[in-house]
Amino acid sequence: MVAYGGSTTEERRLALAQRITAARVVEMFDDDGDELVAGADLATLETVMGDADDIVTGLLIKKGFSADQLEILARDRQVVRAWSGIVAQLAGERKPEWLDESGKGVFEAFGVRGREELKALARGEIRSVQEDVTGSNSALSGGVDRHAFEFAPDPDIPGDRGRGSF
Repeated sequence: MVAYGGSTTEERRLALAQRITAARVVEMFDDDGDELVAGADLATLETVMGDADDIVTGLLIKKGFSADQLEILARDRQVVRAWSGIVAQLAGERKPEWLDESGKGVFEAFGVRGREELKALARGEIRSVQEDVTGSNSALSGGVDRHAFEFAPDPDIPGDRGRGSF
């Protein structure tokens, strides 16, 4: 499983806090009211970050990126920004009092934008700065066979390439 934003919970939490502020992270995950994200609160944060990891991996791995490439992309700023937006979206949906009339959380736009950026990366509309390290997305690269030049096909045989003579 690929962990985006860092290899430890603290690094990943910092990546999220840089996107939505540390105070907002505490507000979103402090379920016991002690003004700290520790114990069960930290486990909840880790679960939500894991859910976002799965979403990001699902969006990219099915579009030609390999697991090895995703390990490198896990620290790419563009991917981490999209991942943190998805974490914020999922966290904003945790508490019913934060949902609007349509059932969307306070960071809905962050998650939607993050998913769109990842889809654009997977389609090759935008490129990662890590592409020179990871290699190109296999869904975007390919090859073409070169056929021998032939002329004078038999007009009675559809698709005939001929033998090259008159």
